[in-house]
Amino acid sequence: MFGRGDALVCAVNSGAEPVRLPEYGAVLPAGGALPGGGILPGDTAVWYAVDGR
Repeated sequence: MFGRGDALVCAVNSGAEPVRLPEYGAVLPAGGALPGGGILPGDTAVWYAVDGR
């Protein structure tokens, strides 16, 4: 995970197994289809608009 200023966070799963997404705010574009349920598939990235935490 890494941030871009105070407004954006990127979570990347570079492994093969799905992982639970952290809760940061509104999900923006992802690098692949997200199955829902707070899961980030392997080899996928997702951006968040930070909700003030």
